[in-house]
Amino acid sequence: MTSNILELSKDLLDPELQHELVETQTMNGTTYALIEQWGEIEAGLTLVAVEDGQARRLTADLLSDPEAGSIDPAIIQGFFQGEELLGQISQDIDLPDLPDPIMPLPGLDQILAVPRGGHLSQRDLLTAVHNLAIWGTTADGQVEMNSRLLAPAVTNRGRRACAWAVNRIVAFALGRPAGGGLATAEMVKVLRARDFPVSRTSAQPGAIIISPTTGNRIGHVGILGEGDLIYSNSTDLGNWTQSHTIAKWQNYYGGGKGLTVEFYHLNPARFAISPMPVA
Repeated sequence: MTSNILELSKDLLDPELQHELVETQTMNGTTYALIEQWGEIEAGLTLVAVEDGQARRLTADLLSDPEAGSIDPAIIQGFFQGEELLGQISQDIDLPDLPDPIMPLPGLDQILAVPRGGHLSQRDLLTAVHNLAIWGTTADGQVEMNSRLLAPAVTNRGRRACAWAVNRIVAFALGRPAGGGLATAEMVKVLRARDFPVSRTSAQPGAIIISPTTGNRIGHVGILGEGDLIYSNSTDLGNWTQSHTIAKWQNYYGGGKGLTVEFYHLNPARFAISPMPVA
């Protein structure tokens, strides 16, 4: 049964990723299958329906695909107890973002290396986000950015936590997340509506780089560092890491998967407070 569903669904899945059947259920003669897709860096949870020997994709990623919001909640409730996942897939840019980190970071002033108090300039905002992205790879940062232990359960121990991780870095740096919850497709809505799109050549360290999930191709999001380095959550490591260069990202997500590659400078005007105060 497992191999048959995966074989029927192969053309609906991201060919760049590995696939595993997580669970199936049957309702009114239709079999619904949850299939996890994952690679070294990105992952997604795909829902397909199988009927009369034919498979159709309902959503490429329950957390990142806009189509997910149109799925009958009864189908999803059959797989997930409680409302955590239902809440995540129904978010839009006008609903609350992820909560702020539980505790302010000790030594935040030294990490940020920018003045606090009032609004940040664009330069200081980028510096703050960039410095937090670098900090996330340090020993202390690895404790706070451990998606295996800290990300919501629906991310499967951090496998599907790229948006969570970027939001956490931004919240530590600026007092609130960038937005979009756990979904790249929702995060890009926030970025397009509220922040500043920039070209690759204009993007500065601290910029957000995002290739949102589209169709059957699973996307990713990270933060730009110096020297064209990119920092993001790693599916394999379950933690924040220096994961790509811009060239590698564009070749893989843009060239290989055909996804858009977008760069954004966060808008200082929507971060009404300076970085979180030290406790």
